[in-house]
Amino acid sequence: MNCSLDGIDLATLGLERSCEEWPDLCEEFQKYVWVIIANYVNEFSATNFCDGKIIEASFKAVNYWGERMLFMRDSKHFVDRPLLKDAKTVVEEFKTNFNVTEWHKFAVSKMSEAQVDKLAKFVQQNFGMTDGALIPHVPEDWNEMPENFKHIKDTNLQRWAIELNKNWKEMSKTMPKDMNGKEDQRHSLIYMPNPFFVSGGRFREFRYWDTYWIARGLIASGMTKSVKHMCKNFAEMVNRFGFVPAGGRIYYNKRSQPPFLTPLVYEYFGATGDIEFLKEIMPTLEKLPRPEAFCQDVDLVKNIADPMEKAKIWHEIASASESGWDFSSRWIRKDVMDKQKPWKLTNLMTTKIVPVDLNALICGNFEMMAHMYLKIGNKAKSREYHAKYQLFLEDFKNLFYNKAHGFWYDFNMESGGTVNDASYSYYGSAAMPLFTRCYDVIDLGTAERMMARMDHWDNKENDNTVISTSNQPFGVPAR
Repeated sequence: MNCSLDGIDLATLGLERSCEEWPDLCEEFQKYVWVIIANYVNEFSATNFCDGKIIEASFKAVNYWGERMLFMRDSKHFVDRPLLKDAKTVVEEFKTNFNVTEWHKFAVSKMSEAQVDKLAKFVQQNFGMTDGALIPHVPEDWNEMPENFKHIKDTNLQRWAIELNKNWKEMSKTMPKDMNGKEDQRHSLIYMPNPFFVSGGRFREFRYWDTYWIARGLIASGMTKSVKHMCKNFAEMVNRFGFVPAGGRIYYNKRSQPPFLTPLVYEYFGATGDIEFLKEIMPTLEKLPRPEAFCQDVDLVKNIADPMEKAKIWHEIASASESGWDFSSRWIRKDVMDKQKPWKLTNLMTTKIVPVDLNALICGNFEMMAHMYLKIGNKAKSREYHAKYQLFLEDFKNLFYNKAHGFWYDFNMESGGTVNDASYSYYGSAAMPLFTRCYDVIDLGTAERMMARMDHWDNKENDNTVISTSNQPFGVPAR
């Protein structure tokens, strides 16, 4: 069965495909609107989910009637709320309560004040609390005073570390065992068999690359068993989905983030020397290769009539989200004619940028794989990955490194070089090759030349052709 998105019939885009098979549009919006949830319930047509009418109605009602609907402005908050009834019942009750016979005829803008109140009650009656399915968990390897902390001589830093250590108890979660295999039915969480750590704030689930940095902190706190749990969870995701999703929700299961599972395992092994676990997980590492903002994205393209142009923008949004930098002026073509809002998401060109940090991470992963294979005695595999590392290293240098500047830049396929909109822009991502050792380590001047370039920008900080800000979360070419 075919479906439409924001009034776009997918057939007009040249492909007669079912909603769940559409690679760039439908799958993206299926993730956003799991609440219309029935793409996981066979009795329902895929059209219902792609339209996302329940979630769209809820948020447009906020726009029309201000703060009357207090259940949330953030689209992610809504899709994180578990169903209190089965999917079929919720969809049918919505259609009955609001006289919906055909989704495309349902006009949110015509809702009366009484209907808005009715909608608020409907949400409260059918959706639970956002984190209601998660169980607070105190990690068994948590220690009030980790051994490492006893060696911190600066009392202020030690006190800060102790306070930070307390957060692990707040961030650690588990899931009920009876949720295993049932995540698609009443909630958007992906089942995790082992304890895990949420990122906090609006993220009430694991986040892929956040977990790597959390693990670094856990190792410093002596909590290596907790890190092993997360490695196992991620291995489970790879075996299930073929990759680690960007986060622990089903609306992330078509998108990943920068590949940090290999560094995660590498850090764990470096801290523990756990050879048996390394042997167990290496075959999984061999396999390694944005829905939460539904209404904002629909609103983003509301004034764009061309279906192909809308499709392009949604594709660029998904690509930017997968980069981990969602969103940044790195991915946006600056509108020099608009002095008020030159950095607009409608000008995203993520797929035209070859990111230096992602490629540096891949480069480093090759070296880590070579090292870990050597540790478990597989010399053939170690040589294979070392050869990949050497080849990648040379290509990386030729593509991203600017000898004159002594600096790495993203590669712009549109302009055919490392130039970003008429100026060489500096982002923190440029330091990734140093972090992953994706450079000629015998060249001791690499880091010094990079610092010299940073000083150059410091001296030109008032020059708008060099440093420009945007209204995006990662919007400043930051030092």
